[in-house]
This record gives sequence, C-alpha cells and structure tokens, in this order.
Amino acid sequence: MVFLGDRVKHMNDVMRCKADFEEDIKVYVELTGLVDRYGNIMPVSFKWEDGERYEIEAVTEVRPTVQLKTGGSGFRYAIKVHNQQSYLYLEENEGVCKWYMVPRKRCK
Repeated sequence: MVFLGDRVKHMNDVMRCKADFEEDIKVYVELTGLVDRYGNIMPVSFKWEDGERYEIEAVTEVRPTVQLKTGGSGFRYAIKVHNQQSYLYLEENEGVCKWYMVPRKRCK
C-alpha cells in the first residue's frame, strides 16, 4: 500500500531534481538556427558537448537576461527538447556572440 504522504514526498524529490541546474557551469553548444529579415534568431537544433545533435521542438519564450552566477548578458530562450523544458542562452560579450546551456544536476 502506498500512502499519499509517500507519493507527495516522491513527487517533491522529482520536481526538485528537475528544477535544479548546475548554475555555475556553461556548456557552449553549436547551434543551427534561422534568422529572419528583421534579425530575429529562431534556434532549430544544437550539438551537445558529446557530439549528439538535438532538435528543438519549440521555443516558448525569449527574454533578455543577465547570468549572475556564470557571468555574461544576452538572451534566454526557453525551449522544448524531447518534451522537456530547457534553456538556451545567447551570450553577447564585446561583439562576440556564443550559445550555451546550463546542464541539469544529476538525480541520485
């Protein structure tokens, strides 16, 4: 028999793990995207550090951001990959733009 309290505790552990990111680590990625005539960038896919390419199913939000822990400013793209929410950052620094992601913590 599973008690409701056990389910709530398990769900809290899962949600906490899903929300935790290694905020002090940047993983720079190779990005494939489309640029419209107004200069708007729409990411299509990215290549992770292990060489595997991931298709971006949707971009759900784009907003200006400042990364306090990792440094830098630019834009944060909220994306869906394999039906999971993630974030892709466009970092602008002295005229150089780089794309990076912040990896999720490994669940134990």
